Amino acid sequence: MEKQERRLQLLENFIYLIIWVVVLVMPLWDIDKLENSSEIDWESVFHAWKMICPLLILFLVNNYILLPFLLIRKKSWLYLLFTICAITLTIFVSVQIMPGQEMPGNRPPWTNRNGEQVQRQRPPMIPEGMRHSDRQMPNRRFKPDNQPNPGVFRFPPFIAPHFLIVLLIIGVNMAIKFLFKSIRDDHRMKSLEKQTSETELAYLKHQINPHFFMNTLNNIHALIDIDKKKAQKTVLELSKIMRYVLYDASQPSVPLEKEIHFLSNYIELMKIRYTEQV
Repeated sequence: MEKQERRLQLLENFIYLIIWVVVLVMPLWDIDKLENSSEIDWESVFHAWKMICPLLILFLVNNYILLPFLLIRKKSWLYLLFTICAITLTIFVSVQIMPGQEMPGNRPPWTNRNGEQVQRQRPPMIPEGMRHSDRQMPNRRFKPDNQPNPGVFRFPPFIAPHFLIVLLIIGVNMAIKFLFKSIRDDHRMKSLEKQTSETELAYLKHQINPHFFMNTLNNIHALIDIDKKKAQKTVLELSKIMRYVLYDASQPSVPLEKEIHFLSNYIELMKIRYTEQV
């Protein structure tokens, strides 16, 4: 039983190891960069590993601390609370590790997305003598396209992918963990059922009805004065039954011949108590 559970635990950890080895090796196989040059961009690889590191730590905490000590022990609310805290911390650390993400408004007012300066577009000059109605100016204020809309809060666009990746890691981890837990529970139930059956069978095999034993001894005591030879034969039959119960019944299998002899000895002892008509 313990060996089987140890094998299942090793298999579970081996699956986790394979998954994370594949994840860590993926940055080395960047097809676009390998087509342009045969060398690996180790700077990009190390940066990718740095971004994977918080996710790996989240997996280790969830798999070896939160799941076995909280969720499996039916502490669901504590697990949910600590998981939310761990997810929030992981996303925060991952965002800090990422390359600088420019939010609208972080750039200088007259630069494009690449950081290059652009010339400010001024509204056309209007002659002084032209009336206000003849100016044909659009009824809106000029505002650069890169200025944020004040008063509107928006999540950074790179938060959503991190959140989905974190949920995927926790979901896959829980699925694998509970799959192996169900397999272990099934093996434990079968082992308990087997042990119960063996215990009941051993009890039945070793059981000697005290009334049967007492009545047989009383019959032998009465036969000593009536028929000594029959009393001796009865003692011999009882000894054979005792030998079978003590030695043969404990074996995993018994020859059919011994079973038949045991039944015959039992019938011979019972004949002493009853007449031939029974």
